[in-house]
Amino acid sequence: MTIRRHLYALAALITTCLTAQAGTVSWGSEAIERLFADSQGDYLAFGSLALLGTFDPSTDFATYATDYDYLSGKFTLFGEAKIGDGGFYDPNGDPAQWIYGGFGAVADVNSLDTQLFYWLFNAPTAVAATEWGIFTNISGLWTTPASLPESMQTDIVQGDFAHVGELTETLALTAFARNVSVPDASSTGALLLFALALCTATERRKNRR
Repeated sequence: MTIRRHLYALAALITTCLTAQAGTVSWGSEAIERLFADSQGDYLAFGSLALLGTFDPSTDFATYATDYDYLSGKFTLFGEAKIGDGGFYDPNGDPAQWIYGGFGAVADVNSLDTQLFYWLFNAPTAVAATEWGIFTNISGLWTTPASLPESMQTDIVQGDFAHVGELTETLALTAFARNVSVPDASSTGALLLFALALCTATERRKNRR
C-alpha cells in the first residue's frame, strides 16, 4: 500500500472515531419530581442559567466551592439553558400553568467516558449570580458511554450527589457560593479620601525640597 493510501486510511479511521464520539443528551428538571431552588427553598426564577458539562477529575470542590474562576477553569461546557426553557412556561399563557424551577433542553456531547454535571445559577448569568449548585449522578446514569454515540436522557431527579448545594427529595438547592468581597460605598469613599490626602502630603513634601 502506498503512503497516500495509508494516509487516506488513517484519515478515514480518525473521521470514524470522531463521529462515534458525538451524541446528544436530553437534560433538565421535570415538574413535581425534583425542581431547582435557591438556598431559601424558593424555585429559581425564569431565565436563571443552567449549564451541562464536565469537570476535570482533579477538581477540588471542597476547597474551591466558592471560587468561580477556579471552577470555570476546570469546566467543559456541553450545553446551556435557562429555567423555563423547553415549553415549561408560556409567558403569554396562564401563570397558574407555569412550572417554576423546571426546564428541558438538548445538548451535543463530543466526548466518551464523561461524567456529566449540572451547574445551576440563581441569575441569568454566572457573573450576576450569588448562588450556584453543582449536581451529578455517581451511579453511572450520567456517564456518557452508557448511551453514546446515540443519545441519553438525564434529569435532576436522577441526581444523587451535590458537590455544591444540597439534594432533597423534591428540590435541588443552590447554596451561597460566590467568594467576592465588595466594599460598601462609605468604606470606598473613605479609602479614596485617604489616598487623596496621602498624595497631597507627598506633593507638599516634594515642593519643600
